[in-house]
Amino acid sequence: MDFHGKKRLGAILLLVGLAACADEPTAVTAATSLDGACCFGGGRTAIHRLYNSYTGDHLYGTDPYEAQNQGYHLEGYNYFFLENWPQAGHTALYRCYAWWNDYFLSTDPGCEGMTIEQELGQIAVYQVAESTPLYRLYKHGSGDHFYTTDYWEGQNAISSYGYVYEGITGYVYQ
Repeated sequence: MDFHGKKRLGAILLLVGLAACADEPTAVTAATSLDGACCFGGGRTAIHRLYNSYTGDHLYGTDPYEAQNQGYHLEGYNYFFLENWPQAGHTALYRCYAWWNDYFLSTDPGCEGMTIEQELGQIAVYQVAESTPLYRLYKHGSGDHFYTTDYWEGQNAISSYGYVYEGITGYVYQ
């Protein structure tokens, strides 16, 4: 490789390295697949919120169009973001499935005794710069777990729809 080829290669590697270290949420890039899931590199993974009005269940995942054939529709595109890779102050966030047809999120690697569907990304265990709480609520009648980053949306779910506050799952990015 001649001098100019090495110079171009160095510039490309520098740009790739800078992109991998960006603090901004990732869109569709070379380091992100079309469904928002990370395939290599740094950045954050987009999590989307879906809802099934027939079962009353919420579903959270990296594909905004998954489960449409099961009655789920997109309720929140890029609803929140998770870190792609383990780092200090973060832990894995899993999507779990309960036998009564409830999808829920948990930091428990055993999914609270239910079935692990997938690891979605890394959630902050305490509030860090640019993060916001992810509130967890539960509705006894339907068995639905509901997650929101909006405190007032959570309060409305409690007072108007019968959800019970279960706490903060962790801290996510918007």
